[in-house]
Amino acid sequence: MLALRLLIYSFICGILLYLTIVVLPEVINLPEAISEMIFFAVIVIFFIASEEKWWVKLCTLFLGVAVFMAILILLSTLTNGDFPKKFGY
Repeated sequence: MLALRLLIYSFICGILLYLTIVVLPEVINLPEAISEMIFFAVIVIFFIASEEKWWVKLCTLFLGVAVFMAILILLSTLTNGDFPKKFGY
């Protein structure tokens, strides 16, 4: 059960990271600093509310970054490489 919760938390963290880093600044025209603050606020509230051990939360962050990179690579591959150019990467 711990592995399943770790996987779910990682997917939530990765998708949240994608939404706040890529989608919010481009779609809503939010400054990146505000977008980062939104990400950190939601993650802090999420980690305070979850009653997992500290190492599970740390693993969740690292795996969430891996999920974020996988989403970027997947979208870049599906759009034939136009995705990074469109968003300035």
